[in-house]
Amino acid sequence: MEWNPSQDNSWTQDCVLAGGSRGALFNVTRVGGGVPDPKATQQLVGAAWAADGLDVQYSTDSYNDGSPQYVVSGTGGRVASVQFGAGPHRSTISAVSRCGAGDAAEPG
Repeated sequence: MEWNPSQDNSWTQDCVLAGGSRGALFNVTRVGGGVPDPKATQQLVGAAWAADGLDVQYSTDSYNDGSPQYVVSGTGGRVASVQFGAGPHRSTISAVSRCGAGDAAEPG
C-alpha cells in the first residue's frame, strides 16, 4: 500500500499547556490504497501500537460503497489520538499530537 500525496493533509492548532501558556498541536491525515487483508492489517497495526504503549480499540465500519473498513484507534504515549482504517480499496490514517510548546502560526 502506498499513501496518496495528493490527499495528504496536515495542519497546526493553538492549544493551552498545563501551566496555562500557549502551545501548539499537530494534525495529520493520509489516504492510501487498499490492502489485501484489511482485518489482518488492522490487527497488525493495533498490536504494534499496543507494543508502543498505546491503548487500542478495534471497530468496523463501512465505506460509502458498502465495502468494510477495519479501524484501530489508539490513545496515549506521545499522541493524543491516532486512527487507522484498512479496507480493500482504501486505507486512511489520522493523528493528533499532544499539546506542546510552540506557536501554531509558526510551526518552524
